[in-house]
Amino acid sequence: MWSLGCVLYELCSLKLAFPSDNFVSLVQSICRGSYAPISKKHYSSKLSDLIQVLLRPVPERRPSVEQLLSASTLEKEVQNYLDYAHYLLRETEMANAKQEERQRVERERISSNQEERERISSHSSKDGECRERVGSQGSNDAGYGSGPLNSVPL
Repeated sequence: MWSLGCVLYELCSLKLAFPSDNFVSLVQSICRGSYAPISKKHYSSKLSDLIQVLLRPVPERRPSVEQLLSASTLEKEVQNYLDYAHYLLRETEMANAKQEERQRVERERISSNQEERERISSHSSKDGECRERVGSQGSNDAGYGSGPLNSVPL
């Protein structure tokens, strides 16, 4: 809980809760529980009080997680946070589902295009075989009727 207080303090003030030049003064500052208050201009008194409770030097005087989450003063904020977290989870799930659907459609499109190319390629190679057979029947006109008309008996 004390660490949570340190993190909250640093997030609000953008400073260390217990700045110090050396280890001895750091320990003294922590044991005294002395830190500069967060800005009342930007943050509520609830948050300031929460940080103060979490940074109490004596661990037994700090709340447990259960006490903190069930505190009537924080109940609305905790519920709002949980609602928001569930909303984000649903939004993420929906975005992932949409992305998966787009990827599935793209895979199908690519597969369909490949099948079409293979079908066309298969037909064009069969056409080539047919042309070769037609043109190789021993006539001078290669099977296309371009020879002289007088050679055809009427």
